[in-house]
Amino acid sequence: MHRRPPDQPRRKKKKANRKEPIEELLQQFPYLLEINPDGSDARRARRFPLSVANTEIGCERNVGNQYITIYGPDIYPRHCVVSHQPDGMMTVSPAQPEAVTLVNGQRIDRPLVLRPGMMLQLGKGHFFRFCAPMPPDAAVSELSASVLIITLCSIAEAGSRSRT
Repeated sequence: MHRRPPDQPRRKKKKANRKEPIEELLQQFPYLLEINPDGSDARRARRFPLSVANTEIGCERNVGNQYITIYGPDIYPRHCVVSHQPDGMMTVSPAQPEAVTLVNGQRIDRPLVLRPGMMLQLGKGHFFRFCAPMPPDAAVSELSASVLIITLCSIAEAGSRSRT
């Protein structure tokens, strides 16, 4: 066994290549977060991941993994459907006319595009917040748009100073 000289720095150990925790992986996909009726975060909020196709929500039991089961006297077996559109947008629509489905307090009767932070109410007692991470290319384009606006404002401001 060789001993290292006291003036030589210690070698760093290689860390094992760990897989990302499932929680981190789930946050990369859209989900519904259970919230309180006033819109505040629930103490033990459940997170319901949304399918890359359609996710049905209702009180029907023993259905596939593209189904979120919730219970209540005013929840129908097929209450509403959250659909992933080809353009990447998510929509929600009631599965039947009687199914009380509200988005940001407004009752809907046809598909409505969901945006991050919107509140979804199903029946009288089930409240969720739609959460969707911003895709990397959208974040870049949003940043690019901000830089462009700041640049244009700076040019306009400089132009107005030179005229005075």
